Amino acid sequence: MRQAKGWIVMALLVVGVLTAAPGCVGPEFSRARYDTVYEYQPAESVRRALGVPTTQNGENHWIYVSEVEEHYRADIWFDRGRVVRKSWSY
Repeated sequence: MRQAKGWIVMALLVVGVLTAAPGCVGPEFSRARYDTVYEYQPAESVRRALGVPTTQNGENHWIYVSEVEEHYRADIWFDRGRVVRKSWSY
């Protein structure tokens, strides 16, 4: 009986990890998250807020593009690892 309970607990843990895994990839890029980015914010903080950029033009220009029906884009520019400019477009 004790061994059966162990297997049940293990199965529940596996199911929990598998269902949580997609959310662990990173935050979903959105306008609300973009609005939290501010001038002089460190690059690592931007990455935590917006996730990994869709693409980069060098180290100082990150581009995020939505993958949902409404196609929008955010550009974030950095100087010495801090935000110096940002823009949003549809």
